[in-house]
Amino acid sequence: MITDSPGGGEIRSRTRVYEGRLFHFDDATVAYEGEELNRQWVVHPGSVSVLALDEQDRVVVLQQYRAPVDAHCWELPAGCLDVPGEDGLATAKRELAEETDLTAAEWSTLVDASATSGSSDEIFRVYLATGLAPAASNYERTGEEAHMTVTRVPFADLLDAVLNLRVLDGATQLGVLALDARRRRGLSPLPAEAPRVI
Repeated sequence: MITDSPGGGEIRSRTRVYEGRLFHFDDATVAYEGEELNRQWVVHPGSVSVLALDEQDRVVVLQQYRAPVDAHCWELPAGCLDVPGEDGLATAKRELAEETDLTAAEWSTLVDASATSGSSDEIFRVYLATGLAPAASNYERTGEEAHMTVTRVPFADLLDAVLNLRVLDGATQLGVLALDARRRRGLSPLPAEAPRVI
């Protein structure tokens, strides 16, 4: 069976080169297979995205400005694991309510992924949320979020957008492709609390 496995290296030294509000940058010496390797990576708390699917097979998506790529990107509701003591599922529920004013009755897991394992320790999970209903939220949207568009699109249309290179966000791409693959193979999503492989 193909599966990622943890461990294999030993961090001999590690220095925080830059400390940001949410993300940091570390420089480390890692002992691996008889060599000492110098590596740098972004330290990230992890994140979640939510593929919220309604009874008409429409996905809740939002479009917001993303400064690093200087573009208005279509994405699933998402957020970082930046609240102490809050697990991934709780973060997903909070983000769905804050960004879309929705709640969901059923939650499951579609996919886990490393954003870019060679340069960041970020791991994200895409949840599937169904049984959608309006939710009251006191969250005040500021910055880019104050100007984002929230809408629902047919799942087939979003899949077409992903396959035709019209959606840049990786978590959105993976979530859509994972749900499509599970449907094609007759597989149910995994439990919301499914453990991560690493």
